[in-house]
Amino acid sequence: MEQQNTQIARYMLSLYPEFEDYETLSRYLEEKCRITGDHFLSEFRSESEYTPEYTEESRCDVFSEVKEILTSKNAMFAGYFAGFLVKKYKALSDAAEASEICSDPSAITADLVTQIYSSLSNIAMRTLIFELESAKKHDLLKGDTPDERFRYFRDTLLEDEKYVERLHSEYRIMHSQLTETAGNAMDFAIEMLNNTASHINAIRQEIFGGRDMGKLVHISMSGGDTHVRCRNVSTMIFENGRLVYKPHSLKSEAAFQVLLGKLNEHLDEESRIRLTKIVTEEDYGWTEFIEHTPVSNDGDAKVFFRKSGILLALLYICNATDFHFENVIASGTDPIPIDLETLFHCQPADKDHDKDREGGYMNTLRFFGRSVHSIGLLPSYINFRGSDGKVKPLSVGGMSGSAAQKSPFSTYRLENLGSDEVSMVRSEYDIGSSNNSAVLDDIELDPRNYSGYITDGFTDAYRIALAHRDELKELVLKLFADTRNRIVLKATFAYSNLLNISTHPDFQRSEIFAKLLFSRMGLVKPAEDFIDYEIDSLLHRNVPIYYADFTKRRLISGDGRIFNNVFEHSPQEEFIDKIDSLSEHDLEMQTDLIKTSYFIRNMAADHTAVDLHKIPVFRAKDEDLLRTASEIGDYLIDHRSIGGVNHKGKRDRFLIGCEIERTDHEDWTTVMSDFNFYNGASGAALFLRYLGRATGEKKYTDAAYELIEPIISVMEAGNFNYEKNVGAHTGIAGYFYVLNKFAELDDDDGLRQLMKDSLSKITELAAEETKCFFDLISGVSGALAVTTGLTADSSDSELRELALKTSGELLDILRSRTLRDGELIAENIEYSGFAHGIAGAIPYIYRYYRQSGSEEALDLFRKLLTYERTRFRQTENGTIKGWLSAEHEGSITASWCHGTPGFLSTRLILRQEGYTDDETEAEIAAAVELMKRDSIGTTLTSCHGDLGNLAILRKYADMYGDNKLYRQCTSTFAELYNKYASKAKDSSEMTCQKYNGIMLGLSGIGYSCLRETDDSIPDHLWLT
Repeated sequence: MEQQNTQIARYMLSLYPEFEDYETLSRYLEEKCRITGDHFLSEFRSESEYTPEYTEESRCDVFSEVKEILTSKNAMFAGYFAGFLVKKYKALSDAAEASEICSDPSAITADLVTQIYSSLSNIAMRTLIFELESAKKHDLLKGDTPDERFRYFRDTLLEDEKYVERLHSEYRIMHSQLTETAGNAMDFAIEMLNNTASHINAIRQEIFGGRDMGKLVHISMSGGDTHVRCRNVSTMIFENGRLVYKPHSLKSEAAFQVLLGKLNEHLDEESRIRLTKIVTEEDYGWTEFIEHTPVSNDGDAKVFFRKSGILLALLYICNATDFHFENVIASGTDPIPIDLETLFHCQPADKDHDKDREGGYMNTLRFFGRSVHSIGLLPSYINFRGSDGKVKPLSVGGMSGSAAQKSPFSTYRLENLGSDEVSMVRSEYDIGSSNNSAVLDDIELDPRNYSGYITDGFTDAYRIALAHRDELKELVLKLFADTRNRIVLKATFAYSNLLNISTHPDFQRSEIFAKLLFSRMGLVKPAEDFIDYEIDSLLHRNVPIYYADFTKRRLISGDGRIFNNVFEHSPQEEFIDKIDSLSEHDLEMQTDLIKTSYFIRNMAADHTAVDLHKIPVFRAKDEDLLRTASEIGDYLIDHRSIGGVNHKGKRDRFLIGCEIERTDHEDWTTVMSDFNFYNGASGAALFLRYLGRATGEKKYTDAAYELIEPIISVMEAGNFNYEKNVGAHTGIAGYFYVLNKFAELDDDDGLRQLMKDSLSKITELAAEETKCFFDLISGVSGALAVTTGLTADSSDSELRELALKTSGELLDILRSRTLRDGELIAENIEYSGFAHGIAGAIPYIYRYYRQSGSEEALDLFRKLLTYERTRFRQTENGTIKGWLSAEHEGSITASWCHGTPGFLSTRLILRQEGYTDDETEAEIAAAVELMKRDSIGTTLTSCHGDLGNLAILRKYADMYGDNKLYRQCTSTFAELYNKYASKAKDSSEMTCQKYNGIMLGLSGIGYSCLRETDDSIPDHLWLT
C-alpha cells in the first residue's frame, strides 16, 4: 500500500511541476479545490478496485444505418462510434424529415452525424489507438498483414460485446463523455433545425430582405468552442445564401447595431460602418453571414482602416474585449464584428491586492483593463514556449495582419491509416490566413502601413462621443438595460489545452484522474470561487463560460450558478465611469497606445548620421538641454506612468511602455514596465531625481520617489521571487545602485537601513545563478560592480562594510563557478564584452582586491585579464585591431555592450583604480582610435549608440587631459542633440521613443542632456 501511495503521489506531482513535493501539492489542492491530496490517493485506490455496470449498446437496424453512413465517409472505427450515435439518430432523422426547410433530409442527417462523429473521434481516438497497440503487443490480433490485423481490431474486437464492455469498464470517463457528447450534439442539431423552421419567415424578412432563401443544404457545426451541452455557433447554408445560428440571446448584438447606427448619423457617408442583420429570441438567434471580400483599390483600403479606427472607438467606449482575429471580418470597406458577446466587460475584484486597491499597481492594471489594448483588436500576441524550448509569439489581434503563422500548439495527425501500425504523431501546423485582414489584389494589407487612418478614425469617433456624451450615455443605458454579456475570466486556450491533454488514456480511465488534471485551472487566477464549476464543466467537455447582467455585480456560470458581489462595479457602473472619464488627455493616452502597437522599426530613422567632429564647432546651450530633459520628464510622468496611493499611504508610480523581450519579436504592445535599471522604473527614477536637482522642481523629485516606492515595498517585504536576475541592469543589484544615489543625495538613513537589511538577498540570488556569471547586465559580475560601488561611495560605514562582505561572497561564487583546479573553465566564458562578458567583470574584481586586499581576487583578475588578451584581443603586425565579442563566431563591434567602447571602459576603470601594466596604455590608445573611427554615427542610445560612446570618449579625454578630443565630443553631442535628441520625444519613427529606460530609451536621452550640463552627475554606464 505504501509503495502504491508513493507511486501515485509521484504521478500526481508529474502533473504539477510547479510544486516540489507532495505536501505542497496537497495544500494547493485543499486550498484551491477543497479536496486533499490524501483524498485523491484514496480515490485512486478505490476507483481502481471498482468496475461499473455496463449497458450493452443497441445493435438494431438503426445501428447498421449509422455505421453505413460513417463507413461511407471513411470514418475510422465506424462501428464502434455508431454505437454512441444510435440512441438519438432516429429523433434527428425524424426532425430533418419533418422540417420543411431541408432540401434533402437524409443527406443533412448523414452530414450532421458525420460531424458529430468527428467530435467523438477527438475524445476517443488516442485511447483506441493505444488499445490497438496493446492488442498487437499481446498477440490478440489475427491476420497475416498489418491491414488484416487492423481490420480484425476494427471489425471484430471493437464490435465484440465482452471486449467493448471491458474497454468501457476501464475507460469510464471516455464512455461517459462519448455518450453525453453524442446525445447533446444531436439534441442541439434537432433544436437548431426546429428553431430555424419555426422562425423562417422572420429570418427571410429581416436577414434576407424578403428574398427566397431556398432550402437548407448543409449545416457546419464547427463555429467555435462548445460551452453548454455541446452547443456552438453554426453556419446554415441554404440554396440562396448562408445564415449563422447562435445558441444564446443576441439582444446585445441587436442593441449594438442600434448604437452603431446612431454613431453613423454623425459620420460622413463614406465612413459609416455597415450594420449587421439580426433576429433574436430569448436563448438563441440568427445573424447574417458576413462574407470576407477584398477592397477594390488603395482608396478603399484607407476607408477600411479609417472605419476600423471608428469601430475601435465605439468598442472602447463599450468596454469590449476578446475581439481577436476570428471575431472580425473584413468585408470590403467594412470591418464587421461577428461576435458581440463580450461588451461591457468587467474583471472580478483582485483579492490579492485589495489593500492596495488605490495604489499605482492596481491603477495601472485598471488602465490597461479599460484601454484600447483590452479590446483585442490591436496587434497583440500570446507567447508560448515551443517544443524546441524557444518562445513563439502568436499574433491574435482582430486588426493585426493575419498572414499564415505557425501554431504554438502541436496537434495530432494519424499516420499509417488502415494498418496495425497506425499512430498519432504530434506535429506543428500552420494557422492559415484569417478573414480579418483587408485584401487588395490577392495580397493581405499590413495595417501598420495604414495606422494613421486607424488613429484618425478613432480620434474622430472619440470626439463625437465626447461632444454627445450625455446623449450617448442615455442611449446605452436604455438599449442594454436588460442584456447579459459574456465575461472572459481566463483565456479560452487554457481550458482547451487541458481538454486536449485529457484525451490521453490516463485521464480517460476515471473521474479522479481527469479531475486532478483539470484542477490545474486553480493555478490560473481568479480561482477560488470558480474552480468547482470549471472542473465540472471540463469533465463534461465544455469550455467554462461566464456571464454578467448589465446592471448587477454578480457573475453567472454557463450552468446557472450565481456568484454574488464578484465585481466591485457592475458593467453599467463601469460604462458610466468610462464615458464620464472621456477627455482629451485620455484620447492622447489611447492614441499613443494605438500608434505604438503599429510601430515599424525603421533602421534608417534610428541611424544618427553624424561623425566625430574633427574641428569643434559649438556647444549645446544648457537651457535648451534642460528644456528637453524637462519635456521628457513631463512626458514620462503624464503619459508613460500611472500613480496611486499604496496601503502605507505613500504615493507610488508604475511605468508603462514597450519591453525589449517583446519588441525582439516585433511585439510593440505597451505593458507595465519592470523595476529594472536598464529599461524600467529604477533607471527612469534616477533620471527624474537628477532632473529635480537640476531644475529645482519638486514634481520631478516626487515622481522619482514614487517610482522607487514599489521597489522599496518589495525590499521591505523581502519578496524578490518575481525577479530571478541578480545583475546591475536587469537584476536586483540595480535597485541598490539607484537607492544609494537617492540616499546620498537626500541623506536618507531609511534607505540606507533598507539596503543593509536586504544585501543578503544579492548573495542568495547569485548563489542560484547557473549561467550568467560574467554578465554585468543580469549576472554576478554586475552585482559585484554595485556592491564594490557601495563600499566606495556610501557615507554609511556599516553599509560599506556589509557591501564589502557581500562582494567577498560574490567573488567566492565567481571563483567556484569559473575555476577548476585553479584554472579557468573555458566553457563558462562565452563572451568577452563589458555588458555580457569578462571585460565587465575584470575592473570590479580588481576594485574588490583594492578594497579588501584579497589575493584570491587578484589571482582571478590576473587570469581573466590574461585570458581576455590571449583569446579575444586581435592584433596584426603588432597593431591592435579590436576585440572579438565571442571566442567562436565572434566579431569586432563598436558598441559598449560587446565591442571596443566596453574594452576601453574596462581599461579606464582599472586606471582609475590605480592599475596599469605594459600593455594597458597601448590598449587604451588603440581603443580610442578605433572608437573615433567606428563608434559614432550609430543610434541615439547609451547601450550601443552615440550617447554611450561619446560619454566614454569624453571620459578618456578628461582623464588624459585631451582637451581637443573633449571639445570634439562636446561639439558632436551638440549636433546629435540638435538633430535627434531634442526631437526624440515626439518622434513617430525613432525606436528609442518607444522605450522609457535609461539605456535604450527616453530616460537615457534626458539623463545624457543633464550630464552635458553637469559633469558631477554619475556615469550610469560604469555604475559610478
